[in-house]
Amino acid sequence: MRKEGFKTLLLTMLFVLSVGLTQQLWVGIPMAEILPATKDVENNEIKNYDITTLMMNVISPQSFAINFGGGYHTVFFSDAYNIWSEAVPILKAYFEQEVAIEEINMERWTSVNDFRSIRVDFDYDMPISVLKNVVQGKDLGLQGKISSFRSLLIPVTEEATLYISSPAESKFYRVRAREVNGSMAEIINTIEQNGFDHYFAVKDIMGVENNTLMPIALSEDISKIKVVQEVDTTNTRQVEPLAGTFFGENFDFVRKITETSGTVIYMYGYGQKALKIDASGTVEYNEEADGRPVLTAEVTEALRAAVKFVTEHGDWPKEAYLKGIVERDKKRGYLFLFGYRINGLPIYYYDKVIRAPIEVEVTGRQVTAYKRYVKREKIDVTFIEKLDNRTILTPQQVLDINFDYIKSIFLGEVMETDEEIEENEVLKEILSSIDGVELGYYEQPMGERDSLIPIWIIKLKTYQYYFDAYKGTILNRSEL
Repeated sequence: MRKEGFKTLLLTMLFVLSVGLTQQLWVGIPMAEILPATKDVENNEIKNYDITTLMMNVISPQSFAINFGGGYHTVFFSDAYNIWSEAVPILKAYFEQEVAIEEINMERWTSVNDFRSIRVDFDYDMPISVLKNVVQGKDLGLQGKISSFRSLLIPVTEEATLYISSPAESKFYRVRAREVNGSMAEIINTIEQNGFDHYFAVKDIMGVENNTLMPIALSEDISKIKVVQEVDTTNTRQVEPLAGTFFGENFDFVRKITETSGTVIYMYGYGQKALKIDASGTVEYNEEADGRPVLTAEVTEALRAAVKFVTEHGDWPKEAYLKGIVERDKKRGYLFLFGYRINGLPIYYYDKVIRAPIEVEVTGRQVTAYKRYVKREKIDVTFIEKLDNRTILTPQQVLDINFDYIKSIFLGEVMETDEEIEENEVLKEILSSIDGVELGYYEQPMGERDSLIPIWIIKLKTYQYYFDAYKGTILNRSEL
């Protein structure tokens, strides 16, 4: 009997171990590993995708503010409740009919954020034509009336009404339509019932005039995560199929150079097309412009070309989103910056080396430059490797730890004075200047390259600060 029991226990342990090892194996295989053979790239099923759905998924908000009323809020940095897919048909209505647009002041905008509503926020000025394309709207309503926006607020308390914040124009709008189907009420009720991390306006926490939202505590701690690079240059079965997507039927005429550092370079012609994949897994592709004259490029068409290109050359990491649009050469082209999330939190790198995980430069409708540095989570079975699970500091604690550092920057660059100013006045100025508080993951350039640590990103005036969420130490500072 004991012998049979021992066999059962042994078999159970072997099964659990095999599941764990198989899980690690699959997680460690990047997208390039499962791409087809080079010869079959042109006929690959990856071509069969819905560009409209892709555009809607990728051109999605960076964060979602849920306003419950009574001073209670929460913020999500990913779309756990399918808010965006519910908002798209609502927003489409504002391009399907004539609408009444009323300019409002900041006080009115602030007040509507205190009532039950959902606000979607973008980290860049979104052209209204791009939104029209995403929701598949017509050339009616908002089209041509507003140039760009950063935030859209859908209230529950007002029917067929939309509020818009447009920092580029320093304006706020209230938009009313005749009829809009759909509501955010059910989503808000569901979130409320499920529980949430409480966010409050800075004015309610710190006693200064500032409506930026920040949490006073988190319901769960966040572990650092183990990651693996997307492409391993020592694995030909990964690299060759990925390279084949860039050169297609011309791949047989491509020169390949392997450097001692592990970097692999592919070149076609006399540099008309060049692909470099280095040992860190960074993929860089450059292509000469076709020479056709380009007077101006339409941003929506350029963006569509960028989304299409990424889909066909490495595909999208999970929870990818557009995080920036940079105009090039007097609208002859655009640089599109894309980010992605792991476990619902955005990924950040040292911006002096990597501006964004995925960058695509488009001239006219031609992609002329492409760069990607993507990490994938490595899921470890707990008995194989125990991950860190320390307590996350609050943003208030982080600001307190770094007060002297931030103070020196404010006195020297923001307030531009060498005079002695009372500490309370400096503190008030700093707190009043908070323009955003975000939780994310960060790869330390001089730290462990196989792990990402949780960070607080705090925007203050002209700078964005990155703080270790465990220790509160400053990791990086970049200009906004």
